[in-house]
Amino acid sequence: MGTGYKEFVIQLRLEQAKRLLRESELRITDIAGEVGYQDMRHFTQVFRKTVMMTPSEYRLHHTS
Repeated sequence: MGTGYKEFVIQLRLEQAKRLLRESELRITDIAGEVGYQDMRHFTQVFRKTVMMTPSEYRLHHTS
């Protein structure tokens, strides 16, 4: 696949988080927990590093 296990798991978690940000009204803290991050700050850092925007920015730009 070209990626390691850790990167693969991060990608899966972030894809699920992006779906929840688009399709639900759950709080970002709750979404972080749903996808396996107990630390909201760490979730936001990983999300920003990978997606190039914060979860809040992503939600703002990807919902109608």
